[in-house]
Amino acid sequence: MELEAAVRRMFLNDDTVRGLVGDRVFKHRLETKVDGTGDRAVVVARNNGWATPDPVQTQEYPILGVKFYADPDRTEGEIVRMNGEDKALAVYRAANGLLHARRGFRMGAWGSDPGLMVVTVARWAEPVTVTERDRHGMSAGDPLGDAVYVYVEYALQVVH
Repeated sequence: MELEAAVRRMFLNDDTVRGLVGDRVFKHRLETKVDGTGDRAVVVARNNGWATPDPVQTQEYPILGVKFYADPDRTEGEIVRMNGEDKALAVYRAANGLLHARRGFRMGAWGSDPGLMVVTVARWAEPVTVTERDRHGMSAGDPLGDAVYVYVEYALQVVH
């Protein structure tokens, strides 16, 4: 199982994360509009590696980038509270507990599918909050509007 699929399945199988984002956990890119909805979403994608691949064994050392999107609370489309960052950080905190400082587990295992064997995972960087103003000059796709995302990276050692 590939990293993005394993992380997505793990997040969707966690009651806390799923309670915050529903089924809006995506691989590689955001596939729904968040701005103007009051919703939250997560995007997971591999982002290079942190060590040279093992020349003999099947170990890999990927860096996982995760974006936690959130739009402020709204009623009938109007913002009632500017809490997008708080909502994005709440999803980050729930997901971070599933990833950071874990060792020796099968990520995304389900039924007869063994998932991905994770030797170790650690947060690679502190979370960074990105707003529309912060993206000036970045090629970031759809405009964020009032929504924000919190970005964080994790370094993993996995065995296929």
